[in-house]
Amino acid sequence: MQRIYIDFSVFAPFGAVGVIDGYMECSATPRAGENISFTSPKPGVPPVVVPGFTGFVNVEHVVHSANAGGPVALSLATVTLTDNEYVSLLAKFMEDGFGLGFTPHPNWLGSA
Repeated sequence: MQRIYIDFSVFAPFGAVGVIDGYMECSATPRAGENISFTSPKPGVPPVVVPGFTGFVNVEHVVHSANAGGPVALSLATVTLTDNEYVSLLAKFMEDGFGLGFTPHPNWLGSA
């Protein structure tokens, strides 16, 4: 398993709502154009149905550290959801299921 850092922006129809990011383990380093599957959360965390989120997020950029021991960083495609309720559900699912955090945009009025 390989430790990687990922991040992706979350939008709703009214604009940017925040960023989901953090470290996770992957079987191999994904390449640009490939997908990361978020369909198998940690045991005990049920899958979530969120319109606009298929469970697969495309890798847009791969950044390799200049230091040999540094983690690989992946920038994933933006996920656009339909309303604040879904943003909160996705944020909780990513935290509980994969150990990733949600940082809300300063102007977002929802609650994650």
